[in-house]
Amino acid sequence: MAWQCRVQGLRTLVIDDPRPDSASRVAAGLVTPVTGSRFAVSWRWPEFFPAADTLYQRVEKESGQSFWSVTPAWRAFVSQDEAKLCEQKCKNARRQFDDAMVHLDPIDVDAITQAQLPTSLATHGGIQMAPTARLDVPRYLDATRRVLQSEELFVSAYLDIDRDLQPSLDQVVVPSLGLTARWAVLCQGNLARTNGWFSDLPLHPARGDILMIRSRSVQLDRVLHHQGWIVPLGGKRFLLGATYDRHALSTDGHDDAARRWREELCMRWTAMTGEKFEPDGAEILEHRIAVRPASYDRHPLIGAHPRSPNIWCLNGLGSKGSLMAPLLAMKLIDAMTDGRAIDPSLLWDRRPKGS
Repeated sequence: MAWQCRVQGLRTLVIDDPRPDSASRVAAGLVTPVTGSRFAVSWRWPEFFPAADTLYQRVEKESGQSFWSVTPAWRAFVSQDEAKLCEQKCKNARRQFDDAMVHLDPIDVDAITQAQLPTSLATHGGIQMAPTARLDVPRYLDATRRVLQSEELFVSAYLDIDRDLQPSLDQVVVPSLGLTARWAVLCQGNLARTNGWFSDLPLHPARGDILMIRSRSVQLDRVLHHQGWIVPLGGKRFLLGATYDRHALSTDGHDDAARRWREELCMRWTAMTGEKFEPDGAEILEHRIAVRPASYDRHPLIGAHPRSPNIWCLNGLGSKGSLMAPLLAMKLIDAMTDGRAIDPSLLWDRRPKGS
């Protein structure tokens, strides 16, 4: 939101209380055009991806940091039925499919053979997807913070949102910090449920667990999807994920849920790579846990507060934040500054009351 305001020439102050277990700090930042067991193209991909690619490249240039990588990714089929489904999906869409290439404009999906895939269970072949990308989210956040701090546009502080945010007819005041602004945008993720402004957000939060692993034998130079995903980090280090749990929402790395999901992820690693764990195999370096701010229909939740139109929210991005956030921020700015209507499918209060 701050970067898109900057693009539009709007002066923006970011107030943040950094948390190591925030969804953004834990997220792997994967941007993938074809997802899920049904091979569905990511919702509104032709709109979201170009906006993300443009903004992240701009931020890299302004910050002098690298955190955005656009490279093809692999997906290994888990069964022959899945391979057939992928082929049929393309045929049904009247797109060319053969042993060499499937075109999903603006997405390319290349058929690849078992021999090309570095996984012990890739007996059914797979696909190479492009464009796919990865945002190193913590590095992006740190670069953003440094730029804003250099211009005194970042405040590290905790706010009691109910008490400290005081809107009037044409402005928002934060007395505890001596600040006045035209608008306030709350980008709080799951914490939005803890204050009164947007406590009615129809969030269905989902816990996600990710392991950082050091391998002895795995060699992989791109993201691999197969019963989960593996992200190469260099130096024999990999990220492995991710789980999706709507019930155990704790971020305690020592509770029963953490142990259960850690075991599940370790089994996925062995299934995907054939490598077992210590003492002779892979080593767990880190177990990361966060709660995604998912929505009831997995679509974003944005818009103005019904009684205080100077207060807005950008939320509900779930596991698609790296992809969707740049364009959603643009749409919020257009709505705030020019009064443009927000697509009803994005409005945070689109869900009928009582449902």
